[in-house]
Amino acid sequence: VYSLYPVLTLNLFHIYWWPIFANLLLWSAQIFFLWLYFYTWNRMKASSHVFIGLGYAIASFFQAMAIQMMGSGMLTPNHTEITWGYMDILTMNWGTLLSWWFNPTLLNLQFHRLAGAISYFGFLIAVLAMFHYQDKKDNPNAQKYWDWVGSYGLAWGLAGLAVQPILGFLYMRQIMSSSPEALQMIMHGPRAWEMLWMVGLLSTLSLTSIVYFIDRREAILSNVESRHIDRILK
Repeated sequence: VYSLYPVLTLNLFHIYWWPIFANLLLWSAQIFFLWLYFYTWNRMKASSHVFIGLGYAIASFFQAMAIQMMGSGMLTPNHTEITWGYMDILTMNWGTLLSWWFNPTLLNLQFHRLAGAISYFGFLIAVLAMFHYQDKKDNPNAQKYWDWVGSYGLAWGLAGLAVQPILGFLYMRQIMSSSPEALQMIMHGPRAWEMLWMVGLLSTLSLTSIVYFIDRREAILSNVESRHIDRILK
């Protein structure tokens, strides 16, 4: 990366060395928690597995935030100049580094991407359930189960999808107030095509999920345990 973008890489490591280092540590923690979760499945109590799962979720949250510090800082930095010359463990004074790391759009981007990750995971479950449903054509009970799993995954996918426009709007407002030039490039400049693709993808996912639930509403709501969902829909 340094050979292709020497100035960018040098600046990034000068400003975000400690977030990058924290990201590597937290990424290692994620691997450790996943290893424990899968390879000690029958050797630990259920409460221990819940603890491991929470540990993985917390490590993932802060690992993503470490990356967000770099991404959001490049978009809406708190400073316009980089100070050089520090020879201690810090590359700049503590206050300046904190203002670079915790820039105006960090939390907006963090929770926007969190909602996106929840949505992605939900749709991934739905896709896997669809393939299993197709493989169980000779087993009606298994098909019912995987149909339920598909509905469950789509519910999480839609939940994350519904929150994203709200968080995205707040994120956009923060970019507009902190860096109008960046907003102009994203919405009307050379990167506008990416925004159009994203809106098209989100619209496709939303419409497809709505059609699925309309088509399956009788099967979903006919179960006794779905009476609360039935009341909500009514």
